[in-house]
Amino acid sequence: PKEELDEVLQEKFGAFHGVFRPTILTIIGVMLYLREGWLVGHAGLAGAILIILTCYLITGATALSISSITTNIRMGSGGVFSIVSQSLGLEIGGAVGIPLYLAQGLSAAMYIHGFLEGWLFIFPEHEAYKYLILCSIFAVAFGLNLISTKFAFKVQMLVMFLIIGALFSMFSGLTVEGRTLQHPQLWGSFSEGHSYWTLFAVFFPAATGIMVGSSMSGSLTNARKSIPVGTMAAWGVSLLVYITIAIFYSYIATPAELVESTTIGIKRARWPEMVQVGLLASCFMATVSSLAAAPRVLQALASHSLVPKSETLAKTQNHEPRKAMYFTGLMVFVAMILGDLNAIAQILTMFFLLTYFTINLVLLIEQSLEMISFRPAFSIPRIVPVIGSLACLFAIVIISPMVGLIAIAFIIGL
Repeated sequence: PKEELDEVLQEKFGAFHGVFRPTILTIIGVMLYLREGWLVGHAGLAGAILIILTCYLITGATALSISSITTNIRMGSGGVFSIVSQSLGLEIGGAVGIPLYLAQGLSAAMYIHGFLEGWLFIFPEHEAYKYLILCSIFAVAFGLNLISTKFAFKVQMLVMFLIIGALFSMFSGLTVEGRTLQHPQLWGSFSEGHSYWTLFAVFFPAATGIMVGSSMSGSLTNARKSIPVGTMAAWGVSLLVYITIAIFYSYIATPAELVESTTIGIKRARWPEMVQVGLLASCFMATVSSLAAAPRVLQALASHSLVPKSETLAKTQNHEPRKAMYFTGLMVFVAMILGDLNAIAQILTMFFLLTYFTINLVLLIEQSLEMISFRPAFSIPRIVPVIGSLACLFAIVIISPMVGLIAIAFIIGL
C-alpha cells in the first residue's frame, strides 16, 4: 500500500540520534539545574543519593523490561502502547497508552516552567511578563515541531554540547581559587512538608525521560535494536551525572543556601553563563522532545480507534501527526498556564509510575507463561520486573494513597 511505501521511504533515526540523544537530553534537564540542589539541601548528600537511586531503581527495571520486550516483537508506532497492546491486547494497551500520553504531554509544560525559572534568574525584572515568556517559549517549541521533527532532532546535537559545557562548568566550580568548600551534610532534616516521599514525588520526573526514545519507535530505522541500546545507555550516563552533581551541590553550599535558592548551582559554577545557557537549552529541547513524542503516542492510539475523534487524530501530513500535534499543543498550553513546576511534577510522577508498573507487569506475565513465542534477544532475570512492579506500586501508595487509588481507578475505568 502507498502509505506503507511512504513510511519505508521516509528517512528515519538510529539508536544514537533517535533514542539516546533525545532521551539523555530529556533526563538531564530542569530537575538537575533547579531542583537537585534543593533536594540535597532537604535530604543531605546521602539522602539525596538514596532518593536518586530509588528513582533509578524503578526506571532502570522498567528500561530493562522495555528492552527485553522490544527484542521479542515487531515494534510499531506508539512506543509503550505498541508493546502493551501487542502483548495483552488493545484494551490494556489503551489503558496504559492514554496515561502515558498525558504524562509525556504534561512533561512539556513542566520543562517550559523550568525555562521560565532560568530566564527570571537572568532577567529578574521580567517577572511581570512571565506569562508572555511562557507563551513565547511554547510557541517557538511547538512551531519547531510543526516545521520538521527531523530539523528539531538536528538542533539537539548543538544542545548536547551546550549541556556538556554547563556540567563541566558546574563541577569546575569546586576548584575556583579562594572558594571555601562546605563539609557535606550526609542526612538532611526532612522538615515538615518535605518528607522522603514528598521529595521523591517532586524529583522522580527527573528520571522519566527513558520513555522518549521508545515513543519514537515509529520513526526509528530498527526499533528492536535501537530502543534497548539507546535507552540503557542514556539511563546509565544520566545516573552517573545526577550522582556527580549531587556531590557538587553538597560541597558548594550549605543546606540552608541550597533550600533557599534553587539557582545556587548556577551562581557557584566556574562560568555561570555557561550553566545559564545549558539550563535554557536543555529545558527548551526537553520541551521539543516531549512535544514530538506525545503526539505520536496519541496518533497510534487513534489509529486503533481508542480515543475520541480517532479518525481525525489518526491522520498524518508529510509523515507527521499534525492533528495530534495540535491537540497536544492545546493540552500543554492549558497545563502550562494553570500549573507550576512542583505541582506538575507530582502529577507526572503518578502517571509515570502507573505506566512503569504496567510495563514490568507485562514482562512478568510473559515470562511466567513461558510461551514458545516469547523469545527475546535481550533476556533478563524474572526478579527484575518483580522488583520494578512492586517498587512502583509501593511508591504510588506511599506518596499519596488517595491520589494513587484515583489513578488506579482511572486506569481500570479506561
